[in-house]
Amino acid sequence: MTAPTRPRVVAGPAGAETQWVGPPPPAIGYAQPWAADPGAWQAAGAAWAGLPALVERRAGELSTDARALRVAWSGRAATAADGRLAGLRGELTSIAPALIEADHVLAEFAGRLAVAKGRLAAAVSLA
Repeated sequence: MTAPTRPRVVAGPAGAETQWVGPPPPAIGYAQPWAADPGAWQAAGAAWAGLPALVERRAGELSTDARALRVAWSGRAATAADGRLAGLRGELTSIAPALIEADHVLAEFAGRLAVAKGRLAAAVSLA
């Protein structure tokens, strides 16, 4: 089993120095960005962008079902179930900002990757 890659501080006579335990951190060569497709990253972001609407639709359905339940059911168990459904709806809708952020991060990465690929192509043409 390989030790995890993380720095280990070793004290020496001149103070502390950092030594790596395990394999060195991964490096990226020109081949990885050259082969990467910014459009695929953009498409992945777009897929994430569509999820908040689905979440909102499902949350709306949950609210509709809860209203129907309140009409048809009463008592302590009904109140507890209504509270639980409200909590579930809250949990469901709370993930929407993370879904939007995932879209933004992937779109930004796609843009930066496209710029990096352009710079790489320019450097290769000069070489």
